[in-house]
Amino acid sequence: MGKPLAVISDARLDGRGTSTVVERLLAISGEDTITVNRKYRDQWSGKLPSRFMLISNELPHFGDAAGAVVGRFVILLLTRSWLGSEDPDLEPQLHDELAEILGWALDGLDRLRTKGRFTVPATSDEAVIALMDLASPVAAFVRERCARAIGVEISCSQLYADWRKWADDNGHKPGTVQVFGRNLRAVVPGLRVVRPRDGEDRERVYLGVTLK
Repeated sequence: MGKPLAVISDARLDGRGTSTVVERLLAISGEDTITVNRKYRDQWSGKLPSRFMLISNELPHFGDAAGAVVGRFVILLLTRSWLGSEDPDLEPQLHDELAEILGWALDGLDRLRTKGRFTVPATSDEAVIALMDLASPVAAFVRERCARAIGVEISCSQLYADWRKWADDNGHKPGTVQVFGRNLRAVVPGLRVVRPRDGEDRERVYLGVTLK
């Protein structure tokens, strides 16, 4: 509690059982009140000011249909691997550069305070999309196959059938029509489901989205 930075130095999130992780990350980054169970001490309740830094060799797989947790990350993509070329003498070399490293970090802090937010590098755009697709396959489906606009509509069964085909082609489990509808609402705010009153066809339709 009270620490500005929390580091997860080797994160491995594969999408299974990550709902609690996502819930905690959203709550803390959203500055909600958190209750912490402390061993052999009373519970503590309050807001945690911490920023989380996740370091991983692979993009984490968050299970978040709305993709809200992804939007709170600043992704820095490193392109060089040290596997097989590790430098055991790196730490003493860094000791000789500590003053320069501190100055570099303080320059970055000045920029952060001036701008009021972290800078998102353009080189991370592709990684952001990949992370979003991992977190929410329905969001990827909507981006690739759907058009969103006021007044457009499509039958629920037709859109679900196209989603099943897309999910099978891309290695995802399509799930039930009810789960698809729930996740679709998370991706498309304002989505409505109606049953037309006129004509013989009374099948339910989605309003606000259709296939391209």
